[in-house]
Amino acid sequence: MLCSISFAVGGAGAMEIEVGTVDENPFMPSIRYAGTAVFRIICDSFRQIETVYYRFGQLFSFLYGAENRSVEIISFEWRDEAPLLAAEDSRAFACSMALDKDINFLRLSSDITSWYEYSSDGALWQEVKTNDYFTFVRNKLCQGHIFNDSDNSVKYNYYGRNLIIPAGTRFVMCVTGDASESVASVYDLDEGAVYYIRLCMYARTFGAHTLYKSEPLKCVR
Repeated sequence: MLCSISFAVGGAGAMEIEVGTVDENPFMPSIRYAGTAVFRIICDSFRQIETVYYRFGQLFSFLYGAENRSVEIISFEWRDEAPLLAAEDSRAFACSMALDKDINFLRLSSDITSWYEYSSDGALWQEVKTNDYFTFVRNKLCQGHIFNDSDNSVKYNYYGRNLIIPAGTRFVMCVTGDASESVASVYDLDEGAVYYIRLCMYARTFGAHTLYKSEPLKCVR
């Protein structure tokens, strides 16, 4: 139920963001900013709610029709030990993996929600924030951050042609674009600072779900 609401409202937010392209209207930049902020609030709020529900397997199973079975993550690995954190054209924290079950983005109960946590000592973790202090969250309504490992022109999301990630298909997730905005809390670390990053991923599909946190990657800003 909550998934249906978040999907519908999140979709509306994403549609607003993409529609705002009329240059002659002076209010459009403000509308786009507001739409982006609302979309981020919704994504992060439902991520937190669903994470809590995941802790209580029976309640989650009732709400989403998912059995208490796990989606297995197959051979997770970091792709780059020196992530590029740039104000433009960044490519950071790329990692690859496969899942043992299909993820069909057309199903309301099927999604991959991801975010990152970082730590200065590898023990105390905090979520990576954007420049406007929201948690950096991605799901099937966001485009361009999940793509096929052997062909990066094949991108998986709700809006594209590739709506299903078949079981066993190796795919890559990463941060692209402007790191100063999307992952500001690590971009703004002092030059030379050592930190650790890990991927947090909430994968669910019909009949199974799992909350996964990767092995940490040591980085130098």
